[in-house]
Amino acid sequence: MLLVPSQSNTKAMFHPDRLLYQARYRKNFEAGEYQVPCALIIGTRKESTDKKTSLNDALRENHVSI
Repeated sequence: MLLVPSQSNTKAMFHPDRLLYQARYRKNFEAGEYQVPCALIIGTRKESTDKKTSLNDALRENHVSI
């Protein structure tokens, strides 16, 4: 599991292969309507994605531009 800190003081646990999108939703309180931060799970990371991103990471670490 991956601990993902949010902008507030709360934290959430997500599996590392999940693709997350930072979002907000409206919530009504007595004091008014507020935008509450949340994380949307939009998919699962595939092994082929890891191979592609590992190449990008290696290029960045060695300061190689294409």
